[in-house]
Amino acid sequence: MKRNMQTITRYMVRAETLLEKFDNQTRGSWRDNPMLLCSWLTGLESSLAKNTWRQYKASLICYLEADGQEGVAAALKQLRTTRSLRQPNKTSNQKAKSISDKDLSLLEEQLIAHEGQYAGVTIAWLKAGILTGLRPSEWQHAVIKNNLLTVFNAKQTNDGACSKNRELDISELSEANKAIIIVLIKILQENFSSTHNTCRCLLYRNCRTLWPRRTKHITLYSARHQFAANAKSGGGKVEGVALMSHGSEETAGIHYGGVKGDEQLVEPAQKNIDIIEQRKLKQDIEAMH
Repeated sequence: MKRNMQTITRYMVRAETLLEKFDNQTRGSWRDNPMLLCSWLTGLESSLAKNTWRQYKASLICYLEADGQEGVAAALKQLRTTRSLRQPNKTSNQKAKSISDKDLSLLEEQLIAHEGQYAGVTIAWLKAGILTGLRPSEWQHAVIKNNLLTVFNAKQTNDGACSKNRELDISELSEANKAIIIVLIKILQENFSSTHNTCRCLLYRNCRTLWPRRTKHITLYSARHQFAANAKSGGGKVEGVALMSHGSEETAGIHYGGVKGDEQLVEPAQKNIDIIEQRKLKQDIEAMH
């Protein structure tokens, strides 16, 4: 099928964004091993709507053909989307912005009673997200050492994050909560894409079984929203930006869920706070001119 210039332009712009995302997630350059794009794109399938995945594939093929990467483009053309479980709707207005203790307890009972080995992983993911505020995708490359949780920030473009990485001090968490985080990281990094897809689908199915009349349901991302709500009750705006990896205090002020003030939170590393304060000072100086 012959593409018109408008379609080609749209594909090229989208492909550049995707390739930048690939480089950020793999911490390298796609040009070093372009065939890895095939497995990377396959890994994205579980978290995207079918049509979105196809658009990503078409965009990369268009870009690679123009770049002379005919072999990689041909390999991408052979990829086919396969879905064995019903996929969650991607619209954010159906995602709950908070997780109550009662709902979490009911969900845990439901999953353990009906869903087998992935029930524990799903609940652990929610609990760890409430404790740390990590985006679901950020667990894939998270590292924990000496009570410091190092996170490769998922949003780094257009000032979407305060820095490439953020460090969270988990020393004040209970040993039980630390264990949840450590074990979750180990499990997720063995096969992130498959585990992520399974946990999302379990939440989708069981939340609608428990609460069929609700219009907003718990997702893995809901845990981050709840963390943000908990963080409102302690610390200043700068600390909140460092914890959440937001690009500014204004972004960090967006409403999330209800506050649960008795939760024990992780703390941002001082170097992340320093980065944000330096950025704010620079912005204040620029605003004066």
